[in-house]
Parts: sequence; C-alpha cells; structure tokens
Amino acid sequence: MILGEIGQFSDMYLVRLEILSISLRHREDVEELNGAQIYTKNFKTQRETATETHTKQITKIL
Repeated sequence: MILGEIGQFSDMYLVRLEILSISLRHREDVEELNGAQIYTKNFKTQRETATETHTKQITKIL
C-alpha cells in the first residue's frame, strides 16, 4: 500500500517536472521571439531615420 502511494507520488512529481520544463522552454522561446521583434523594430527605426536624414540633406543641396 505504501509503495503504491510512493509510486503515485513520484509519478505526479515527474509529470510536474516535465510540465515545468516545457513551461520554461516556452518562456525562453517567447523571450527569444520578442527579442527578435524588438531588434527588427529598432533596425527599421534606424533605417527610417537614416532615410529621412539623407532626404533632408539632398533637399538642402538642391
């Protein structure tokens, strides 16, 4: 009886560990995706700023 309860407890413990592991991997994936989106957004902003600056310089020359 006691061994059966210990077996059930250890099975539940292993299942919880697996769920925690999956949750942590998912969070890391989401953080990596968010980081990529932020990097892309910053790159687009820098590119737009550079384009505006060049346009202003060309306009001054003309």
